[in-house]
Amino acid sequence: MLNKWSFLIYVLILVPVMKGYAGEKYQHMFISAQFHSQYIWRHYEKMAKDIQNPAHAVEINMGWKTAGSSRWHSIYNYPSYGFGFFYGNLNNPDLFGIARSGFLFTEFVFGQQRAIDHRMKVSLGLTHLSTYYDPVENPHNLNIGSPFNLHFNLNYSWFFPINDRFLLAPGLSFTHFSNGAFIKPNRGINLMDVILAIRYRGEERLPNAVDADRPRPDWLENKHRTDVLFSGGVMQRFIDDPDYKVFTLTVNHKLQTGPGARWGVGLDFTYDDHSKERIDRQKENPVFVDYMRVGAFASHDIVFGRLSVLLNIGGYLYYGYKPDTRFYNRLGLQYEIGERILVQLALKAYRFRANHVQWGLGYAF
Repeated sequence: MLNKWSFLIYVLILVPVMKGYAGEKYQHMFISAQFHSQYIWRHYEKMAKDIQNPAHAVEINMGWKTAGSSRWHSIYNYPSYGFGFFYGNLNNPDLFGIARSGFLFTEFVFGQQRAIDHRMKVSLGLTHLSTYYDPVENPHNLNIGSPFNLHFNLNYSWFFPINDRFLLAPGLSFTHFSNGAFIKPNRGINLMDVILAIRYRGEERLPNAVDADRPRPDWLENKHRTDVLFSGGVMQRFIDDPDYKVFTLTVNHKLQTGPGARWGVGLDFTYDDHSKERIDRQKENPVFVDYMRVGAFASHDIVFGRLSVLLNIGGYLYYGYKPDTRFYNRLGLQYEIGERILVQLALKAYRFRANHVQWGLGYAF
C-alpha cells in the first residue's frame, strides 16, 4: 500500500513540473533509459559486513534542451532539464530492499570532441526504500531510519551519436540516499555506479537564441541585496531520541558579481530544543540567550534565473551549549517568488554530516 502512495506522491509532484517545462521554449525534447551497475560503499567501520554487491538499477528520463528564452540558458551553455524515475534493487532484500525514486535533473554540456559530448547531470528528488532500520526486524541497518529519503545523483557521461535521433551514453555516477537526520539512524547509502544509457532525441524546434542584441539587464551590474529568512526543522541526535525542533533567523548580505554568481556574508541566530534541554540541566536560572547560538558564515550563490544553489560555510561566534564542532556548512536551494519573496530548502551539516533540514521563508531587501 505504501508503495502505491509513494508512486502517487511522485506523480503529484512531477506532473505539474512536466507541464511547466513543456510550456517553455526549447530546442528539442528527449527520452532516455539508463541502466546502473552499482557498488554499495561501506563508508564507516561498523557498516554491515553482509552487504552483497553489485546492486542494479534502471531509470527513465524525460527532458528538454534549453534554447535561450532565459538569460541563464546561454550563461551555462544551454543545459537540459527534466524529470525522471528510478528503480533500484539494492541486492540486499532484508537489509536495504528496493529503492523507488522520482526526481528532477539539470544536465550541463562540458564540451565536445569528435562529435562526442561530455555532460554532467545533477538529479535531486524523493526516494522510498522498502526496508529500513527496525530495532527488532532490521537492527543491522544503521544507514536508513525512515521509508522516505532524499535522492541525489551526480552523473558524468559521454554521448556517442548512433544516428540523427539516437545516442549511446556510457558513464560514471554517484548516488546517495539519506533523510537529513530527520530520523536516526541516518548514515546514508552511497552507491558508486557504472552506467549505460540510450537516448532518443526529438525534432529540433528552435535554434539557440542570440543574446548579443538583447539589452543588458540591471542584475548584470554589481548589485547589493540583503536576504532575511526564518527557517525551521526537526532533528534527532541518536536512535530513539525525541524529535528536537530547530529554528534559525538568517541575515545574509550579498553582492551579485555577474549573471550567474552572488557572494556574501551573513549571521545565523539559532535556537533548538536539544540545546535548551542540556542548558536546563546545567544552569539553575537560564535566560533565553543561553539557549541561542550565533554563527557567522560566507556564502556563494550559483544563480539560474529565479532559482539559486546555496553554498555556505561558517562558524559559531557564541553558544550557550557547546555544539559538536564550532564549524558548519550548508547546502540548499532558494527560489524567488516575484521580486522579493524567498522560499528555501537547505541541509545544515557538521563535518559534512547532516544535522537537520531547514525549511525557510524570507524576504529580499
